[in-house]
Amino acid sequence: MKLGSLLREADNLTELFTDQDPIQERSIKFKRVVDEGLIPYKETLRSMEASACQKPITAFFKPSPASTPAKKHSTPATPPVTTPARQPVTPATPDNTTSSMSSVSPIPLCGFDDPDDTDSE
Repeated sequence: MKLGSLLREADNLTELFTDQDPIQERSIKFKRVVDEGLIPYKETLRSMEASACQKPITAFFKPSPASTPAKKHSTPATPPVTTPARQPVTPATPDNTTSSMSSVSPIPLCGFDDPDDTDSE
């Protein structure tokens, strides 16, 4: 069991004794003794929780080359990126359409009944 769950169980136990003991003074004394005995464990849990804090997102990034000091050796400049020329798009007309698409059957939708399907129950 983890330390946090053990401390919760100890709190539940002291609450159970407090609720069940008919002598209030004795149950308060029991709770005080248990709480004093758990102080080192509670402090350990607090220090564990404090040291387990999340790192800032900037801790995962490396510094960019622009922010690093210049090197003594010069490096060649990278050539500019060029994009290829776009091909013109021809609109679909009856003259330039292909007939191969007419042989493709439509994709059935799963979970929907086909009104043209004669094999259904």
